[in-house]
Amino acid sequence: MMEGKHLHVRCMTHILNLIVQDGLKEIGPSIKRVGQLVKYVRSSSSRARNFLKCVEMQKIECDKLLSLDVPTRWNFTYLMLDTTGKFEKAFERFDLYNGNFNSFLATDVYEDGSIAGSIQYEYRANMRNVTKFLEKIYELTLKVSGSRYITCNVHFEDICELDAYLKLCMASDDLDLSKMASKMKEKFKKYWGTPEKMNKMIFIAFILDPRNKFVYVNFALEELLGEEKGFVCNICN
Repeated sequence: MMEGKHLHVRCMTHILNLIVQDGLKEIGPSIKRVGQLVKYVRSSSSRARNFLKCVEMQKIECDKLLSLDVPTRWNFTYLMLDTTGKFEKAFERFDLYNGNFNSFLATDVYEDGSIAGSIQYEYRANMRNVTKFLEKIYELTLKVSGSRYITCNVHFEDICELDAYLKLCMASDDLDLSKMASKMKEKFKKYWGTPEKMNKMIFIAFILDPRNKFVYVNFALEELLGEEKGFVCNICN
């Protein structure tokens, strides 16, 4: 069919991984700081026990434990930020009972020689925003990775939703979030920035879903590629 030109469709999960990895580089030091915080608690059995007591005192209900970061797997980075955020109050209490906690962060040195520094309120607020941002993409990754249901018919819609989400976050007042989204948008354009870079089967599979209308494709292309490019693409199609 079509001389085999459209048999290969890029793996969306792989592209999402590349996009997010680029964005996380913008907040690398912040992620390292959270990682050091988790390592401090988990590196000692006595500290881990004391932390669990703090969790009980704060009456935090969470079926997850503190998760360590894996630099090459961004989903582990998200899970680390997510669980750390849920235990935020426990960390505050842990700091009261463990006087070395904040002093450790204030003097701890990374591999590149930079100092981790203590965690301030503004920093924690920024990390909450970043975690919420990554949650959306994490859920999208789980969705497109599904093997027990069809995903090709929503591929185009998922790309459009990701584009709209990145544009929204680029306009955020949170500078870290805005920079990260901007960096991810650059990578997004590399794979889905022009019609030539997108397999035509993405559009065909979407249209063949009886729930969708062709008029939506016209609108979505103009939103995704810009009004002029989207209009030209519609005429060609």
